[in-house]
Amino acid sequence: MNVKLAAGTLRRCALLLHWHARHAVVPYEVAGAATVNIQITTAGAPPSAPFPVKLISETPAIFTADGSGTGQAAALNGDYSYNSKTHPAPKGGFVVLFLTGEGLTTAAVTGRITTVSTTGPLTPLPVASPLTVAVGGQQATLAFYGEAPGLIAGVLQVNAQLPVNIPSGTLPVSVSLAGVSTQSGVTIAVQ
Repeated sequence: MNVKLAAGTLRRCALLLHWHARHAVVPYEVAGAATVNIQITTAGAPPSAPFPVKLISETPAIFTADGSGTGQAAALNGDYSYNSKTHPAPKGGFVVLFLTGEGLTTAAVTGRITTVSTTGPLTPLPVASPLTVAVGGQQATLAFYGEAPGLIAGVLQVNAQLPVNIPSGTLPVSVSLAGVSTQSGVTIAVQ
């Protein structure tokens, strides 16, 4: 399916197509605008009428395993294995979370794959701060956060160390960026 999305005067926006949804990466170049007109073009059909979309600075959300926005986070354990009930993270161990909606970053690279810098920071950071992580109602220790290396700009990676005294089981996880929390109902598994 040949589908294109335009945001304002930007004619090339990253777009993911799925049988039940269309997902787009909002270009950093529209920062500061209150709204942007979106237009969709499909091969063999006339373009849609432009429709306005309200823009907000940041609304972080954790990617989930099934794409529903709730349930098991699309997370890795510190050994880069997939976090799940059958492979939980150890207490005091690390988890890697992936988010979207972080807003502007220190280097805006719309539609590009994020690369690692040889000088700090390793990858672009969200302009908004602070960033905190809570698991099971306890604060986790941040080890890294920034654009996810090797993924399209707009995917935020957060590496956090779990508290050693955290309970075992399926625990709620949330990230707060500049006082805005991620969606509720997202979990990770802890030994």
